[in-house]
Amino acid sequence: MLKNKNNKTINIIGILLITFGIGLLSYNYINTKINYAYDYMNIKLMDSEMPREVNVEDEVLNNEVENNQNENINVPNNNTSNNNQNNNQNKYIGTLEIPRISLKRGFVSKDSSANNVNKNIAIMSASDYPDKPNGNFILAAHSGNSSIAYFKNLYKLEKNDLAYIYYNNIKYTYLITNIYTQPKVGKVKIYRDKSKKSLTLITCTKNDSTTQTIYIAELIKEENV
Repeated sequence: MLKNKNNKTINIIGILLITFGIGLLSYNYINTKINYAYDYMNIKLMDSEMPREVNVEDEVLNNEVENNQNENINVPNNNTSNNNQNNNQNKYIGTLEIPRISLKRGFVSKDSSANNVNKNIAIMSASDYPDKPNGNFILAAHSGNSSIAYFKNLYKLEKNDLAYIYYNNIKYTYLITNIYTQPKVGKVKIYRDKSKKSLTLITCTKNDSTTQTIYIAELIKEENV
């Protein structure tokens, strides 16, 4: 009789352990799905806020330079496709590093299908590459809480903070000289000195769905790496 009682107790404990295990697995599965759905909705929300086409009015701060010009920037989107793309298109050609916010992330070439704000930090179509004299290297990325919100901490930056671009075995050091916001009306006005190489970062303004923030940095040093 005692033996039967012990067996019954063991069976009950076993059933409880199995039930607990199933519940734990179910919880992890459901929690994963919830996080996935949350992340997906964040991407969709941010994707709807990022402008698909931005007209950049490149203003000149140096009065000696008078060749104002208009540029059109096409922000890459999810519909970008290329049936002939190869694996090299998805490889990083350079890296953006901003020590103050512990950001270090690669970027792909402008013609890559992965040059997309829903996948990477994106190079704008009208952007120059860092090695062009007096050029403007323009990058955009999401802010927010999603896993692809690579610019979520840009709001912490201040003037005189440093940003680095590693490209073609050269390290470009930039100093942030201007930070300002613009309304989301399909245009971004870039204020920079066109006699210098510049780095421009664009993202949605933190806690403000009606504006975007532009960070202007000027090149202060180039060195081989």
